[in-house]
Amino acid sequence: MTMKDQAFRAHAFLQAAGITTITRSQIHELLAAAVGYGSHAAFQHEATWCNTRWGDAGIEPSAERLRGRCFELGFQTE
Repeated sequence: MTMKDQAFRAHAFLQAAGITTITRSQIHELLAAAVGYGSHAAFQHEATWCNTRWGDAGIEPSAERLRGRCFELGFQTE
């Protein structure tokens, strides 16, 4: 599943769970942080494999980085 697919599914899941304040662009920011980038723009600039599945690219998302970015964006980490 590509990052775009992940963001779409995560946004739909959170919307269904009643979390309506988060935008898809914020989810892109969180996913980029989870794989080690400071922003989604940095991810897109450096990642020529943006449309490749994460597993195929050997990427392992980090829950710790994701929580840190949630904090920076003012979200509760739950």
